[in-house]
Amino acid sequence: MTVEAKDVHAITLDARGDKTGLILTLVLVYILGSHLRLSLYSGDSILVPMYLMLLSSWALVLWFAPALWARAGIVFAVLAAFLVFQPIIGGGDNGLFGTIRNVMQLIASIGGALGILYALAQVDSARLRRLLIVLWVVLVVLAFVERFFLKAVFDDIRLLIYSGSGRFVYFAEDRDLQIYGQIRTTAFASEPSFFSDTLSAITVMVFMLGQNLGKGRCWTTLGAMVLISFSVAPSFKVVFYLVALLFWQFWPQSLAEALRLILVLLIASIVIFLTIDVVLSFVNLFSGGHMTTGSFFGRIGSAHLVGLNALWQFPIIGFGIGNREDVYRIIVEVWHQTGAFGRFPWYGGLSPEHLLSNGFWWMWIYLGVGGGVVFLALVAAALRRIGVVTPWRSLVCASIVWYAGSAFIDPQSWYTVVVFSLGALGSTGMPNRCDTNSESRSSVPL
Repeated sequence: MTVEAKDVHAITLDARGDKTGLILTLVLVYILGSHLRLSLYSGDSILVPMYLMLLSSWALVLWFAPALWARAGIVFAVLAAFLVFQPIIGGGDNGLFGTIRNVMQLIASIGGALGILYALAQVDSARLRRLLIVLWVVLVVLAFVERFFLKAVFDDIRLLIYSGSGRFVYFAEDRDLQIYGQIRTTAFASEPSFFSDTLSAITVMVFMLGQNLGKGRCWTTLGAMVLISFSVAPSFKVVFYLVALLFWQFWPQSLAEALRLILVLLIASIVIFLTIDVVLSFVNLFSGGHMTTGSFFGRIGSAHLVGLNALWQFPIIGFGIGNREDVYRIIVEVWHQTGAFGRFPWYGGLSPEHLLSNGFWWMWIYLGVGGGVVFLALVAAALRRIGVVTPWRSLVCASIVWYAGSAFIDPQSWYTVVVFSLGALGSTGMPNRCDTNSESRSSVPL
C-alpha cells in the first residue's frame, strides 16, 4: 500500500469513527431523555414532549434523511397522512387543538424511533453494547450512592431539575416501604418507576447485542442485570419486560410454530380465566401488595374494561387520536362502577391519561380494530424498510410493555419499539446474536 493510499485509508477510518461517535452520543442523549422525560409546558399543556428524545432522534433523522426517504419515505408519508386523517373519521367530538397536537406528537415519536434504529444499524454492535453496559453501571452506582450516602443531595438535585418543568416528582416514601420494603432510588429520574424502565430497557438491549458470548453466558448476564436492577429500582413492570423478552426470543419461525403458540396462549388464557381468583391471590402475594394500589388499577386493573367499553361504541374507527375527553367519560364510569374512587379518592381529579396509563388500550381506543390493523401494518412496513427483519415481533413485544404503563403517542412509548427492534436489525453492525440460531430467527418475515 502506498503512502497516499495509507493516508486515505486512515482518513476514512477516522471519518467512520467520528460518525460512530456522534451517533452514539445522540443515542445516549435519547436514552437519558427517556430517563428524565423532561417536557416543555405551557400552563397544563405539553408543547414539546420529552424534548431531549425528540431533538436527538430528529437530529439523526435529518442527518440520514436522504437514505431514510429512499428506504421508507413513501410508507412514512402514507402513515403520517393516515394519522392526520384518522381523527376526522374517528368517533366522538374531537377538540381540534388537542387532536393536532397529539397527532403531531405521535408522528414525531414514530419518525424519531425510525431515525434512531437506522442510525444504530450503522454502528458496530459491540461498541454500542459496551456503551450501554457502562451507562447501566453508572446508573447502578448512582443508585447505590443515593441510597446509602447522599439521598438528601439527590432529592435537592431532582427538585432543581424538574422545577418549572410541569412534571410530578415522586416522594412517596411510605408507599415504597409498604409495597417494596425499601425507599426506591431514582438516579435523578422524577419517579422510581422511570428509573426501573431505564434499567430494564438497557438490560434488554444488552442481551440482544451480545456478540459471540455463547447462549449460557448471555442468559447469565441477563439474569445478573435483572437481579441487580430490581434490587436498586424494584418495579412490578420489570415482569412485563421479561415476558416481552421471552416472546422476542421464542418468536415462531414458521406458520406451524405460530399456530402452536396461539394454541398454547389460548389454553393458558382459559386456565387463567377459570382460576383467576387463585392467580390474582398468588400474584398479589409476590407483588408486595402492588395490585391493591390505584396505580395498578389505572394501568392494568381497569384498562381492559375501559378499552372494551370504548370499542363497543366505536369498534372499527375508534374515538380518534387524541380524543381523551370523550374517553374520559368511560374511564370515570368504570372507576365509579368498580368502586375505585372510593378506594383511591385522591385519583378523583386526575386527567384521563393518569386514570388510564395503558398504551396498549389507548392505541385500540384511539384507532379501533380497523384503524389499529392499518396503523400497525404501516408501522411494520416502515420498520422493515429500514432494516428491522421481524417488525411484528418488535410491535408485539412493545405492546406487552405498553400494557404495564405508557401513553402510546409519546417518544418514550416508541423507544420501547426501538428496544425490541435492536436485536432484529438486518443491516450492518448487527451480526451474531445471543441466540445461536439468530440468523434463522432473523429470517422470519413477521
